[in-house]
Amino acid sequence: MIPIILVMTLTCCSTEDSIEFGTKYVSIKISTNKPATYGEVSPQDYTMAAFNSGDIYFTNEAGVIIKHYTIKEEANSETNIRMSDITGLGGILLDSIPDVITKIFVIGNTPDLATEGNIADIIDKALDLSTQIDINDINLYGDGTLTLKAGGKFNEYTCNIQLMPSIARVNITDIMCDGDITGFSVEGIFIDYYYNAASVNGNISSENFINNNAIPDIFSYDTEEYPLSTKGITHDIYNPKLISVDRTVKLADSKLWGYFSNGI
Repeated sequence: MIPIILVMTLTCCSTEDSIEFGTKYVSIKISTNKPATYGEVSPQDYTMAAFNSGDIYFTNEAGVIIKHYTIKEEANSETNIRMSDITGLGGILLDSIPDVITKIFVIGNTPDLATEGNIADIIDKALDLSTQIDINDINLYGDGTLTLKAGGKFNEYTCNIQLMPSIARVNITDIMCDGDITGFSVEGIFIDYYYNAASVNGNISSENFINNNAIPDIFSYDTEEYPLSTKGITHDIYNPKLISVDRTVKLADSKLWGYFSNGI
């Protein structure tokens, strides 16, 4: 998948002469790995999932949002953290974080989210598969519980969060035959037995499960279940058909097939 690591160190504001109880200083840095995902492209042309903008929520034990920031490439303020600062080498330091906070949630690339209330109402929001097609703008989610830093002071905490997408990519390198079959053709490729929606936190519901029961007429050109608008997303149709060579069908130039699904 597409992991993005968020490492946080939390400490109370303190000096040799005094300690300020009730608030924490939060040092935050987001680091991104470089795993790849791809569609019908060359393995050398992997597309990295982008973290373009986001929301970071600080909640109490009951999930009530105590503090919220947006993450955008805008000036730091009481409500925003500059993207380049939080992902930069040194990260960023936040002060006056209430002591009641026990958990942190990060959501990337999903706009118009609420900024108050209970976090459950935000992370349970359903995302349709059709809104998660652009790998550069897919929903990313992660959460973590604050824990005392090993070997640290009584007021030092850490929270490691890994951002992951709500959707999966199914990739096919080639299609081969076996046994007595000497050749074949491919007219279409269809994804079935999958979920067409997932929540912000990646949970899935049985009501979104798609099962077309292997009915032949469904798996055809521009059907209700596989309209042209989802070509290249959940299916492909080929006219002319793809003809096997040496009992194998593959795309030219070592390209791979790639399809989107939730919780397949």
